[in-house]
Amino acid sequence: MKNKVWNNAARIRGIIVLLLITVPSEVFGETPSVIVNAGSIEYHSSDGRTTTLVEGENFQSPALSPDRRSFAYIHALKPENEDLDGEAELWIGDRLTGRQRRLIRPHPSPDPKARMQWFDGPIFSADGKSIYVNALAWGDEGAVHQVNIVTGKEHFVIDGGLISVMRTGPYRGYLIVARHTPWPLPKVGYHYPLYLVKPDGTILFRVPNMDADDDRVHLETWLKAHAWKAW
Repeated sequence: MKNKVWNNAARIRGIIVLLLITVPSEVFGETPSVIVNAGSIEYHSSDGRTTTLVEGENFQSPALSPDRRSFAYIHALKPENEDLDGEAELWIGDRLTGRQRRLIRPHPSPDPKARMQWFDGPIFSADGKSIYVNALAWGDEGAVHQVNIVTGKEHFVIDGGLISVMRTGPYRGYLIVARHTPWPLPKVGYHYPLYLVKPDGTILFRVPNMDADDDRVHLETWLKAHAWKAW
């Protein structure tokens, strides 16, 4: 049973990772960027310069703020494993001053909506005032949490996995979330279509054509049709 749960969790995260790495650069933005290289976090500027922001190991999932000055990343205290008992921290730093501080420590909870033991995939909000992360919540299912970058206070937003945040258009600041969803009848089983979600967790609608399958191409098509961007 434990292996089954672990395999399901890995498959779900694989869908989210695939969406993140395969959507073209014009959808999620181009350089400058932050990456993990040999365990350290580097900043790559638009003019080709590289600056090391964090040195060490067990750092992952770096993200840049909209103004490209702040960056967030995950410090894995205990890497996630098949027992689903990994532990993570969320950190934020100032790229210009070099100052860094921890926003969230791991805190287990019997309430899945409050469980923040293992989380990853930080993404800054459109206004840069908060960071969203994906926390492992209901065994093999995830939950999106929002973290205030000033106070470090976090709260549950919605069950699912955050893919991106709308950056332009009338839905700027809204979330694109993959959610565990039953197939429309007569199909049986579940899939992970993408939904447009308000920052307060209110679901607006499913991304068009996601009722047919959960292929990420539908997100690309929808965004391009309206000349909107999300990352």
